Amino acid sequence: MSRVVKIVGKVKIENLELAEEAIRESGISGVTIKNGQFVFEGYDYYDGVGKESDIAKIEKIYQKKWNDHLKELEEQERRRIEEEKRKFREEQLAKVMENAKKHGYKLKKEVREDNTIKIVLERRVY
Repeated sequence: MSRVVKIVGKVKIENLELAEEAIRESGISGVTIKNGQFVFEGYDYYDGVGKESDIAKIEKIYQKKWNDHLKELEEQERRRIEEEKRKFREEQLAKVMENAKKHGYKLKKEVREDNTIKIVLERRVY
């Protein structure tokens, strides 16, 4: 008489696409995703022999992909913030230049270093 063998992984799955990709990449059959974990269900004890190590292998691949994904998201966020700061600096420069022209100044020199913009204004004399 056979019994159903159910082996459940330890890693909580956050991204299904990466998890499915990890299963395909490992080439191990019979492993599915249920309730946010890798699961193997076999109909006989001998079906489950060695599947714990296979699931651990899949989890290792998934963890690597997940960490790479998080690093990529972090990099995208950093670039987005950097771009917002650059736009803000440009807007501030435009406001300062507009205000200076109203008060009778003209731009003499502009120096851009790293994330700063230094301007030298000169009073217009008529």
